[in-house]
Amino acid sequence: MAYLKPISSKNTVSNIKKYLEKNDRNVERTELNISDPDHWDVEMREVKALYEKEKGVQFFHLILSPDKEEEKNNYNVRTIHQMGVEVGQNFADLGYQVVIETHIDNGKIHDHIIINSVNMETGKKLRVSNAKGEDYVDNKADVYMRDLYKITDALCLEKGLNTLSQSKKEKDQKSKEKGRQPETKKSDEIYIEQRGKSFKTKMRDKLQHIWMDENITSREDFTMALEEEGLQISRVTGTGHITYKDAEGHTSRASKLGAFDVPDLQQLIAKNKELEKQRLNEEKKQEEIRKLQKEPMHRNKSAGREMGYSR
Repeated sequence: MAYLKPISSKNTVSNIKKYLEKNDRNVERTELNISDPDHWDVEMREVKALYEKEKGVQFFHLILSPDKEEEKNNYNVRTIHQMGVEVGQNFADLGYQVVIETHIDNGKIHDHIIINSVNMETGKKLRVSNAKGEDYVDNKADVYMRDLYKITDALCLEKGLNTLSQSKKEKDQKSKEKGRQPETKKSDEIYIEQRGKSFKTKMRDKLQHIWMDENITSREDFTMALEEEGLQISRVTGTGHITYKDAEGHTSRASKLGAFDVPDLQQLIAKNKELEKQRLNEEKKQEEIRKLQKEPMHRNKSAGREMGYSR
């Protein structure tokens, strides 16, 4: 099973590009309707400028990731990347510029699908509808999330993997076998609470995962990492206390979750900046060693001439 998750973001295309490519962590990349792959952010900005639509939402962001259990046996980088390309192609066919980058952060394979918010052919602003009802029609919508979920399910079936609905049926069956009711929203919430997996526990788990990310070297990086996990900052007090908010609207102060306030964030950024500095110094050192290893013959000949051994 593969999860497809839309991410709400107020960042610029330049910032998301910088974030995605930091430390060369993208292992696969495909561009659709892009002529200069190394400067795809510039091309997206040029389209916005052409149609004078440089304000508002700058891009639409999707994350495609496999189920952890199936990832162990059925997925590889190429498979998940190709699935992301096929999802992105639906936007490209409508005239939108698309970039698909595949990452392996902390051992987890996932795609980032970035779609420009302005159509390169018509200048129309992208509108994605979250309407779930099959009969509901949004005349302004370019794409329905329900259709993207169907596409993802079809790709899973094609590769012999469970779809989202199949996985839920299996989960409900296991619940019945253990004497529990199938997981309706209400019973699922009760069961989660009984297991101790409250929204605060989930929020804490996500923040702990973010705090392990060595690529976070700025507030912007932190904001994008939160967005990837379906979190956002709801409030920051003058004394540096943060209140976080999840996708369902639950809020919690950082002090109730762990060490995730402003001073803790500053420490995280400072630590990661130092690690980045060390990595760059090591890369520079290794590059100098490689250069020296390529020039031994040249140096020996020069030394021989200086000693009077040249013919």
